[in-house]
Amino acid sequence: MEKVASRTYRLRMEAAQPGDSGTYRCLAKAYVRGSGVRLREAASARSRPLPVHVREEGVVLEAVAWLAGGAVYRGETASLLCNISVRGGPAGLRLATSWWVERPEDPELSSAPAQLVGGMGQDGVAKLGVRPGGGPVSVELVGPRSHRLRLHSLGPEDEGIYHCAPSAWVQHADYSWYQVGSARSGPVTVYPYLHARDTLLMPLLVGAAVALVTGAAILSTITCCFMKRLRKR
Repeated sequence: MEKVASRTYRLRMEAAQPGDSGTYRCLAKAYVRGSGVRLREAASARSRPLPVHVREEGVVLEAVAWLAGGAVYRGETASLLCNISVRGGPAGLRLATSWWVERPEDPELSSAPAQLVGGMGQDGVAKLGVRPGGGPVSVELVGPRSHRLRLHSLGPEDEGIYHCAPSAWVQHADYSWYQVGSARSGPVTVYPYLHARDTLLMPLLVGAAVALVTGAAILSTITCCFMKRLRKR
């Protein structure tokens, strides 16, 4: 709000957005000085309604995400890629991307919302969330419109349904950012498989343990019988 003349005022809205659309009115009040130093309202008036419509930028985003390699095993690094296509929009458009995971197969988390894993803002700064497995996460810009999420040392807790959510931004003269579009990719399932050696190791360990227990039981029985015969003699 600024005073441009003795009886003229101006309201300015920097970085106007579609949410600022509506009907505006100007309310003017006149005051006179009463007894002492207090001011008393003498008159007031309201202007006619002024409809204001803030047009949205014609930006259409599309996102396609997939798991590089198709299959990943426990202990490896899972690489998820997200390619973004943009139609329309003003010059100087910037893109941001965030990665989310849902784990609906977990009864305890069935009602929980999608969890932010990581992303990169329109200013190029990486933003890291919380990984289900608790391990390290890295986010990279591998192309002008291609982002990558990497989950290092994959564990069983990282199983889930992932997606990327890009957004388009425009910077105004006052350096504030205004979002002009958003999208969401399709789901990408990440399932950390067991290595073949791990699937064989468990039966071998179980078999060895059973054999040891059985052998110990047989040896104990033979020793017991032998000692009984010695006592009888």
